[in-house]
Amino acid sequence: MKFAIIYLLLLAGMVGGIGCRGSSSADTPPIRIVSLQVGIPPGPRQGDEQTSRRIDPLFKVGHWVPVTITVAGEGRIDGATLAVQTTDCDDVLNDAVFSIPSLEFTPSEPQRTLIAYCRPGKNDASVSVSIRPPAAAPIRSAEEQVSGLDPRNYLYCTIGPRLPNLRLPNHDTDGIRNAEVGAWDQVLGLPTRWLGYDAVDVAVFCTSDAEFTAGWLNDSARREALLEWVRRGGRLVLCVGRNPDLLQNREDLRPILPVDFSGTQSIPMANVQWPGSAVLDELGDPSRQTPLTLAIVKPKADRNVRRLATARIEGGGEMPLVLQAAYGSGRVTIIATDPDQPPFTRWKRQGEFWERVLRDAGPKFAVGTQAQSLVATESSDNLERHLQNSLESFDSIPVISFSWIALLLLVYIAVIGPLDYFLLKKVFKRLEWTWVTFPFVVVTVSLGAYLAARTLKGDVQRVQKVDLVDYDLTGRTAVGHTWFSLFTPRIGNFDVEILPSTAWGLKDSISPTELAALGEARAGRQTLFRRSYQFDADQGILKDVPIPVWSVKSFQARWHCRLDPAELPLLTNLRLVGDEVTGSVTSRLPVRLQRVTLLHRNSVYQLGSLDAWQTVQVTPAARISFRDWFSANPGIPPRPTDGSFTPWSQAPMPPPAPAGRVVRQLLFHELWEAGSTLASTPRNAGFRDLDQSWRLSLDDPGASAIVYAQVDVFRGSPLEMDESSNSPSRLRLQAASRPEETATSNKDSLLQETHVRFFVPIKINP
Repeated sequence: MKFAIIYLLLLAGMVGGIGCRGSSSADTPPIRIVSLQVGIPPGPRQGDEQTSRRIDPLFKVGHWVPVTITVAGEGRIDGATLAVQTTDCDDVLNDAVFSIPSLEFTPSEPQRTLIAYCRPGKNDASVSVSIRPPAAAPIRSAEEQVSGLDPRNYLYCTIGPRLPNLRLPNHDTDGIRNAEVGAWDQVLGLPTRWLGYDAVDVAVFCTSDAEFTAGWLNDSARREALLEWVRRGGRLVLCVGRNPDLLQNREDLRPILPVDFSGTQSIPMANVQWPGSAVLDELGDPSRQTPLTLAIVKPKADRNVRRLATARIEGGGEMPLVLQAAYGSGRVTIIATDPDQPPFTRWKRQGEFWERVLRDAGPKFAVGTQAQSLVATESSDNLERHLQNSLESFDSIPVISFSWIALLLLVYIAVIGPLDYFLLKKVFKRLEWTWVTFPFVVVTVSLGAYLAARTLKGDVQRVQKVDLVDYDLTGRTAVGHTWFSLFTPRIGNFDVEILPSTAWGLKDSISPTELAALGEARAGRQTLFRRSYQFDADQGILKDVPIPVWSVKSFQARWHCRLDPAELPLLTNLRLVGDEVTGSVTSRLPVRLQRVTLLHRNSVYQLGSLDAWQTVQVTPAARISFRDWFSANPGIPPRPTDGSFTPWSQAPMPPPAPAGRVVRQLLFHELWEAGSTLASTPRNAGFRDLDQSWRLSLDDPGASAIVYAQVDVFRGSPLEMDESSNSPSRLRLQAASRPEETATSNKDSLLQETHVRFFVPIKINP
């Protein structure tokens, strides 16, 4: 009886405690997650395919994708955070964490839509969302199983009115579908950060819907997200027909628009002409009841604008129809009509028109001849795999071959089994001693393995790091890419951060750094103990990243900075005389540049080395063809195929290669593959935003060029690198358990490789 009374008293106390906790959180408004959607809403791929046949949102594995969350609640919540959890390429759980400054529910609007982002690293990833109100337990959604596109696929999207007759390049190719189309037709569905466009190869924005266009223009977060994506290497097709006045007087659009608009002109019919191509005739209404509206455009004098297509007006005269120019590391293509409106929608040649525009506005879209794999990229010869392998191959860390491991395992089994039994049975005649000898052998072998590994692998933390910086000297911005691998001789969790160097003119960050694990998309697998880490999207920091002892983990980072016009890293005075570039180039970077090369159209000028504040002259004598430069600077050849490949087999890891060979091939990949007789399919999936081959086209107006250079490889301590300013970025490692202390020391090792690319203007002599 006494125990029953005590039990009842304890139970009452527990209930009372729960009630107290419940009353303390009563001030927090209730909230619940209604639904979530991962990816871009699907759009019709072809004119004969209905949207209802494609209901799953679209995204690519290994890229950031938008996650649309609908929440319901009451009252107002300030200071909440939202986390989207998925798995990276190493099957490690990671949370992308975003702050929610304010979230208010009213009787008229009991639900709100939030947009966050995640980066699934697997083809069959699971995604879940949790919202943590201040001083309250997190509210978590159920896990959603999603299936993403292979990274080698091409993903197009339309913004605004849908384009049911949009035809993709190679749309009629037999076999597996290599391209898809998504559609954003609601302004509130558009991403609020550039991360939401990361998986998109080409975005087509139609401005015929004035309400939609005005809503996008007046939403600063969604407007800046799209513009920043283009500056970072995105490709935007902007269709402007009857509403050019919405764009012309917008000061915030002036940098991205390569043309000026001056009204519209209505014509009954036009023929479309690409340089060197056949005429696509009869763009117009055959009955001549609906006129064709064209925006009157004039290329800006300070922009290197290419005219891709011309509208030849019936009765004489012509107007620019398709124009293109660079914006930062990306490009903008202007179509001076509304392709979602008649008479364009009734034009019998619109499929050919779209296929040509999308090829000129984005990737050339080659279809490979190699067998497709059920486990998509594990059997591919992707350059990302070569880059990761080069980063994770440490010369000073010996790799024990499998044959030695197998031999030692056999010896261990022999000692712990037959040998132990024989000694105790025949020699000592005391089998009960097994209780002592068995743990003794296990502990001894384990200790020996630990000491041997420590002797071979050492106790030095090692980092291999590659930086690429793209400087846009016209737009005064810089986009940086950092790839690095970390080998640690001790168990620990790390906070990882990449900081652009102010000594390289990178002082004003436009948005937080993006950090993620580097690696190919992999087939689904489960681990016994699920670890996790966080990416703080507002601060650009990876937190609490678990790295096992004597193991390597690779990362990638992207950052975006403004440049001070008074402190540009490169000064140029270049002119185009005929088809030759002359002038001078002066470096203001705090390092010595090697292999300085100026690329213009299909020509390459080799300028040698360049010290800080040194000037080098550009002369025709230094000119060679791109193919000759390609031959002298070989990239990574494709993996040979012997015909024995099966879809369920896994290709061996490619041998280590210098990272510079991989990076140079990524920078001008389409030209590189065109110069190789072995290439069968593009291998730059995941890095298509780096490819600037289109700037070197022979039909380019010639008012811009690319200066490419490398920096001497640095080997030494990370702390020494930070003091010398030899790198455009600084890697900051901290122990997660002691955030006030750095996780690097003077005895640690760093190998740093740096590549620099400048987009420079050229004056054209009359």
